[in-house]
Amino acid sequence: MAKSRHGKHFVSFLPAVSTDAKKAMGKVIRSWHLAKRSDKSLDDLALMFNNVVQGWINYYGRFYRSQLLYSSAGSTGI
Repeated sequence: MAKSRHGKHFVSFLPAVSTDAKKAMGKVIRSWHLAKRSDKSLDDLALMFNNVVQGWINYYGRFYRSQLLYSSAGSTGI
């Protein structure tokens, strides 16, 4: 339990993307073999992958978006 600035106790909970979900997203990103797609333009890559990435951001980032964006970027290497 956490204590508010007024001295009242409350349950503190920050829903965020789980470690397992981040690992699964990283596995999917690695399966795209981005390094082997050097013949594609950035616009082509965006067309291919933006729907998936945007879906993850919408689903997992509903409550704690910064934790999803910054920690995922570091763990997936993008």
